Amino acid sequence: MGLTRRDLDEIAGIVESKIKNIMNDDNLQKFADKIISNISRKYDEIISDLKLEMEELKNNNKKLALGNDNLEQQARLKNIRIFGIQVNESENLRSVTLKIIQEKLKIKSVNDSDITKYHRIPSRNINNDGSKPPSPPAVLMSGSEWLPDEEQEQEQWDVLFGDPKISSISSEHASTYKTGNGTSTNCLLLPKGAKSEIWAVKTSASVERPRYVIVCFQKSKRDNAEADATHFDNTSIVSIRLALNGEYWPNERMQLDFAKQDYTLAYYNYTRFYSSYSHSTEVHPILDYGEFKQHALFVIDCSRQEETMKSSTVDIKLEIEADKGFPADTKAYCIIVHDGLLEYFPLTEVVRTLI
Repeated sequence: MGLTRRDLDEIAGIVESKIKNIMNDDNLQKFADKIISNISRKYDEIISDLKLEMEELKNNNKKLALGNDNLEQQARLKNIRIFGIQVNESENLRSVTLKIIQEKLKIKSVNDSDITKYHRIPSRNINNDGSKPPSPPAVLMSGSEWLPDEEQEQEQWDVLFGDPKISSISSEHASTYKTGNGTSTNCLLLPKGAKSEIWAVKTSASVERPRYVIVCFQKSKRDNAEADATHFDNTSIVSIRLALNGEYWPNERMQLDFAKQDYTLAYYNYTRFYSSYSHSTEVHPILDYGEFKQHALFVIDCSRQEETMKSSTVDIKLEIEADKGFPADTKAYCIIVHDGLLEYFPLTEVVRTLI
């Protein structure tokens, strides 16, 4: 049975009425709200996914930085800088450096093929009149890993420091020459109730430029037989920054919160100290993450400084911030691992102490 004209007009009227109901302001607003809600939900999902990807990228960058640090430290093990070799037009730097290593350090196993690179380094030092000092440029050489074992190394340094021309060097400096760095320890009684302190630790010569700074705290340990003086204490530290001539390590405040278990950055720096200092890839922290909360050691690695930044002195300051006021009789300890430097003149076999 077909539809009549009247039926079609009636259907058209019903459809028109439904469309008008849908297109009124309330329904349009509901429709728009639903679209916005869907877009907002999708946006939140995208942002959440991006945050996860960013966190993964940060972790990957951290792993790459660790790998790069290890490679850089290992590369430094193969470099030797030698001062005092006079410039000669017909000089053979390979032969000269090889002779010094064989005769002075008594490493007979080194041969010509072990030296992979060698070149002179122009001096960056400038006299007051603008001229360069008369000392010849140092020689930098790189070689394969032919470093001696501990027993051979001790024997080599015994021979070197047994030379009468350098016998005046004290055992302390001899140790510094052997290890390449020295340490100094400083202590400060923090003001009771204060939440921050700027500690002017010391001013040192540029050749004693700090490479690592370790900060720790003890509360009421002096003349207290019941307190364990071998343990350091948590003083609700929020941030510790090192300033060397106004340059900060780290650049930003640490923003730690021990109460909320948020001290990952401080623990990471602590675990990385051994591998960075010893040029190894091993990580064996004595304190686990939970123990670190109660006995925190704050390590600041400032070993990668701009070597071109020359200054006669280094002003060392620490900015310490705590979430709560420092308790009474709280002491801050600062251990500075710094450069130790001697200058060796191979032709005259004289060593000059620079620190």
